[in-house]
Amino acid sequence: MAAARARRGTVAELFPHQVAGHGVLLRYHGKVAKPSIPQEKAFYENDEARRIFGKFMCTYYGTEVLRQMLSGRHEEGPVYQEHLLLEDITQGFEKPCILDIKMGQRQHGDDASEEKKRKMIAKCARTTSALLGVRLCGLRVYNSSDESYSFRDKHYGRRLDEEGFAKAIAEYSSCDGSVLSGVVLKFLEKLREMEQTFRHQKSFRLYSTSLLFVYEGGCSPDSDAKADVRIIDFAHSNALTDENKDVDHGYLVGLSTMVRCFERVLAENKN
Repeated sequence: MAAARARRGTVAELFPHQVAGHGVLLRYHGKVAKPSIPQEKAFYENDEARRIFGKFMCTYYGTEVLRQMLSGRHEEGPVYQEHLLLEDITQGFEKPCILDIKMGQRQHGDDASEEKKRKMIAKCARTTSALLGVRLCGLRVYNSSDESYSFRDKHYGRRLDEEGFAKAIAEYSSCDGSVLSGVVLKFLEKLREMEQTFRHQKSFRLYSTSLLFVYEGGCSPDSDAKADVRIIDFAHSNALTDENKDVDHGYLVGLSTMVRCFERVLAENKN
């Protein structure tokens, strides 16, 4: 296990609610510390990106160099790495139930090598990404009956077909067999707002970003439970040149899928 320290010695803990992603996330002074990648840092600091997507993004607080000591490598000394400091949307949740959905029908960035492109296109084709514009990367749901969590990972998500994906969204939207209607309605409101934005914005492509959903576990079905959804992971996002500007149809397919799945959850709950 890795421990990380700021240059002045303040300990940054491992972030306890990570359900997907390649890098290790840390919790530092109430914020999420994520290893910095130049393209993602540039996106967070882009005024136009913040104007268009700011209300859907986690707040960006700048960067901090953290000193990381990896187990088994103490003899090599510490590794210093710049981290992005981001809003922790799970803060204030006692039992956060989390869903990470990879968005879009294309996953590779413009900077990808030909080999990387082929691999990512093939992955999209054999999963729900190509057809639905979404892929489940991680899920965690609280079960109040036995006070435990159920988990699903990216390998589970890659095996899903269209019906299996819809059932996974239904699983996430329920607690002990009861649909959390209040939570689902909040998600739908935010998703429809995102759809409006993506129907008009032609300035950016958010390749390989995710939607991160969170709600308070253990709540009653119709309660006004805490819930939120944000767009995360901008390492492969980029601005478009004037001649290439167009609506991101693949991302809209994904948003439409999410709306349809949550609407189905509510419709089936009424029957």
